[in-house]
Amino acid sequence: MTPLLNNLRALTGLRLNLKSIAFVLLFCFNIAGVKAQQGQPAITYRNGFWNTYHTNPDSALFYARKLVKQANYEPFLREALHQDLFSFFLDATKEKMKAKVGKDQLIAWETDFNSQQSFHYKTIVKLHDSKINELVYNVEPLYHFASIQQNLKDSVQVEDFTRSFITSFKTQKNLYQNSSATYGLFIYRMLEKDKRFTQVANELLTTLVTVLATSQSSERVDGYTQKLRERAWFRCVYACANYFKANQLIKTGSEQDALTYLKTATEYSPDLTDMNNYRGYYIDAMYLPEAVPNRVYTTYINQLKKNSSSNDEVLRVLSQVAFRNPIGFKEQLKSFYNQYYVANGDFATFWQKQLNSNLVKAPAFKIRGLDGTKYTSEAVAGKWKLVDFWGTWCGPCREEHPTLEKMYTGKAGSFFDKVELITIACLDEEEKVSNYQKLFQYTFPVAMSDLKIEKQFNVTTYPTKILISPEGNALTIPFGMDWVNYIKLYVSN
Repeated sequence: MTPLLNNLRALTGLRLNLKSIAFVLLFCFNIAGVKAQQGQPAITYRNGFWNTYHTNPDSALFYARKLVKQANYEPFLREALHQDLFSFFLDATKEKMKAKVGKDQLIAWETDFNSQQSFHYKTIVKLHDSKINELVYNVEPLYHFASIQQNLKDSVQVEDFTRSFITSFKTQKNLYQNSSATYGLFIYRMLEKDKRFTQVANELLTTLVTVLATSQSSERVDGYTQKLRERAWFRCVYACANYFKANQLIKTGSEQDALTYLKTATEYSPDLTDMNNYRGYYIDAMYLPEAVPNRVYTTYINQLKKNSSSNDEVLRVLSQVAFRNPIGFKEQLKSFYNQYYVANGDFATFWQKQLNSNLVKAPAFKIRGLDGTKYTSEAVAGKWKLVDFWGTWCGPCREEHPTLEKMYTGKAGSFFDKVELITIACLDEEEKVSNYQKLFQYTFPVAMSDLKIEKQFNVTTYPTKILISPEGNALTIPFGMDWVNYIKLYVSN
């Protein structure tokens, strides 16, 4: 855990608050669980690689070969390559680190950084030139990206490496596993700034858009699974590629053509399902501003208002993005609706209809609270319901309980008086839950899980908040978001 956490701090300058620390720890604990299953040798080889890739490429190769000998060891190598090593070749990393260095130390620091980067690159080349198929496969997209970054002054080398990447990208067996599209987006961002590379940059972007278009799945996946994380990543990078293409067209004056790509970028930007599986694309969101949906949404809406003769299309897009992020866009939607569509009925009715059209039917449930109160889906029909899954053992759950208590006790006269609250203590013991409530004087209602209700709602992480509309349709509030304002804007007119 330590190398990853240290590198997140050192390389990105990330300020880790309690929620982000919890996220990192959750990631690390998952890795730790895999390590326990895979045994001590994998841990030893991974640590050996981690400790030598920046100082001794030959030793790093030795440990890398050990890691690819068994398929269940390979994730450790991919972790080091695509979550740590790659960041040394990002401009964002260098600039953040440079900003922390005093002027009198800058020259010495840059010399040291360039030396480290050189060793990192030697390790990457060593792995790629090993001729070991598994190693080459794992490192290939990073190899192309780092080679282009290291040879930007040599236009011939850059074009050769880029076209080699394009060829490799078209034949990659698992784009998600080795983050190939992410590297493609980074490469495009490097090349598009330089007129020498306009043609090859266009070829790369066209390839990214085309290949990623065929990689999108329409299959519905429930729960919190690897497939959902992959779905989130594929949608995110496809949205980014389309957004890059749209910006390219806007710069050349082809704003009308850009609308097609902006539409795709908006449709595939992370939706609520993806936001609840953020681990699939957090690296992209950290280093690619274009992966942040609000930027895509704002560009598309502005271009639509400027170039579209159809208010209906603007309304459709505003409704779509306001459903995903009411904090940023519901007021825009309301203003636009009242300006052009108020004759069709009041906004509150329109919003409720739009909201329910995007939701799925909530499962029926029946559960008893600690105080004996019976909570059923039928008993509170016609009201908003918030079902909150938590545990006394869950740090992020405990962190937000003071806010939950404040909302519950102060709901009179606020938006929360429209919401029926029930919290479900999971993987817990009744005595511990009762003592916890008494210790902190919490009065919000609690029921003990019957071990069925989590499965009914596909809950696998905690806390999870499910908001159920008066019509009986459900949505999962994205973890880590401002859940109070999310709920407020969903339930308010």
